Amino acid sequence: MPPRIKRQRAHRRAVEQFLAQNLHTTPSRTGVLIFVSAAERFAEIIADAGINEKVAEGTWQAIVDQLTKDIGNDQAR
Repeated sequence: MPPRIKRQRAHRRAVEQFLAQNLHTTPSRTGVLIFVSAAERFAEIIADAGINEKVAEGTWQAIVDQLTKDIGNDQAR
């Protein structure tokens, strides 16, 4: 299966979990989901609008980049 399709499916599962866990209903819209799928070699952070507007652009991606690097080096914390 093409990597692009794997990433799309993993992203869809991340969004499904964000909604299933009711992270979109938190006070002040501050829900955050850190989603990791080892099978697809995919990680993503989904943040609701309230917290996302307070976090500097690029922060979520920097966290994902460090997380995937650490997992790849068997150093997940």
